[in-house]
Amino acid sequence: MTIPKSTASLETKQSRRSGWDSRARAYHKYQGKVSAQAVGPLLDAVGIAAGGASAGQRVLDVATGPGYAAGEAARRGARVMGLDFAPAMVALASRNFPEVAFLEGDGDHLPFADDAFDAVICCFGMPQMALPERVIAEAHRVLSPGGRYGFTLRAGKARDPNKQMVYAAVQAHGKADVALPPAGSDSGLRDPAKYEALLAAAGFTGIEISEVPVVWRPQTEQEILDTVYNGSRSSRLLERENPQAREKIDRAILEFAARFKVVEGFKIPRLALLLAARKT
Repeated sequence: MTIPKSTASLETKQSRRSGWDSRARAYHKYQGKVSAQAVGPLLDAVGIAAGGASAGQRVLDVATGPGYAAGEAARRGARVMGLDFAPAMVALASRNFPEVAFLEGDGDHLPFADDAFDAVICCFGMPQMALPERVIAEAHRVLSPGGRYGFTLRAGKARDPNKQMVYAAVQAHGKADVALPPAGSDSGLRDPAKYEALLAAAGFTGIEISEVPVVWRPQTEQEILDTVYNGSRSSRLLERENPQAREKIDRAILEFAARFKVVEGFKIPRLALLLAARKT
């Protein structure tokens, strides 16, 4: 199966790459402990089991970011390749997990032969893809027959209190309709039903969708605000607000977070969606 090169504009790809290059360290610092919670269920879903049972399995981690999933797959005994289009992410992942091979590359045009992997994974990277249908088709191409494909998404605002916390504050006190720049923004495709249709169209079978609860545990109010302003997509929304609006937004965010206060800080629930399928 031959997939043509992406038709996404070079300018858009460059802006996205630049955006993630600038956010690599912040993402690792502020979102790492939350994102990593979905890694175990994701690997389980594609058959990369713990305890050494997956020794020799060939795994590709697309949009590897800081390398959490690739590193855990390697710890489970798999032969892993991590791929990311942002050089800063590749460098960060290489430092985090020196035992894993990482390289620069695009999910919509994978630099690998057909049938090269037993499993392909993507941990929270799919909504960043400009052409998810090509990314899914490429995953199908590089998988061997019987291989498994899995990826995670963050649930929408209706089911994620963390997102509600920020967007409600912006809607009440800021410019909720401000446009996000293309760097590091989402493609807009988050509906699991639409992904299910793309998986089926690419030839995947046995498609399963499940939920993975995760928890954000900031210790202080300042950590909450630091994460919102530095380690999330929301920071690109907030950076366009004026100082007066930001002060009101900050107050609203902390008032919302107070409902999740616990002895050791805060325990803010989040939700990930996991999609898994098989190449027959």
